[in-house]
Amino acid sequence: MAAPDPAAPPLLRRLRGLLRGRERRLQLGLAIATLIFILSLGFSTLQARAQYRLEARMQRSGLWMASHAAIEAARFEAALHRRQAGALEDAALREQFEILFSRILLLRGGERPQEFAQTERLHAALPEMLRALAVMEAALERLLAGQAEALPPLLARLDALQDELREANRQLHLERTHAAGAAVSGMRSLTWSFIASGVGLLVSAGLLMALLLLESRRARAAQRHAEAAAEQQAETERTLRALIDSLPAMISAFDRDGGFLFMNEAHARFHGPAARAVPPG
Repeated sequence: MAAPDPAAPPLLRRLRGLLRGRERRLQLGLAIATLIFILSLGFSTLQARAQYRLEARMQRSGLWMASHAAIEAARFEAALHRRQAGALEDAALREQFEILFSRILLLRGGERPQEFAQTERLHAALPEMLRALAVMEAALERLLAGQAEALPPLLARLDALQDELREANRQLHLERTHAAGAAVSGMRSLTWSFIASGVGLLVSAGLLMALLLLESRRARAAQRHAEAAAEQQAETERTLRALIDSLPAMISAFDRDGGFLFMNEAHARFHGPAARAVPPG
């Protein structure tokens, strides 16, 4: 009776160990590729959000409102001089003051969140500016009522208001210029971040492809190894069969039902071919 192949269990254990090690390496590679992909995507998203906030800050209207308030203050001063020269009606002067007042009030409705530091300073100074406008309005009414002495204090308040608005516009312009430079720099940084993210994505994709290629090669190598082991086992069985057939003694094996499982050439020659179907006595 043929003995079981002692090389089979170690071979199976080796194959199982190789498969487990291959699975662990594949899981590690997939985890690294996924991490690279997530980090690249997250970095690009953060850079894009920062650039969006900077661009949105550039688009807010604080500078526009402060500029128009300064322009209307200069127009009101020119209207005062024209009225004193008799070239402007009182109603037109009042209308110009109302326009100036409305432009100052627009500063109160500046967009939140904060855009520039100077805009916040204008918001803080707005109550004092409104009190100055109230004093100017009273002086304007006295001037229109024929009190010429009301003009100097009115012009003094107006000059102070214009100085404040001009300084605010100068600071806002500087801050906007600085923000524009930061936006350009941020755009360059965003471009490089997208390039880095693209490289990260390519690296992760390349890593996945390399893993798949490596696993494919390993699978083919394992298949070749299994085929070689099977061929080696078949060759061993053929060699053993040839050795048993060469012996002059009769050798046979049968199952529990009495059917022959194996017989060598000496047994077959002695009993004949029909002996394979005859249970041993």
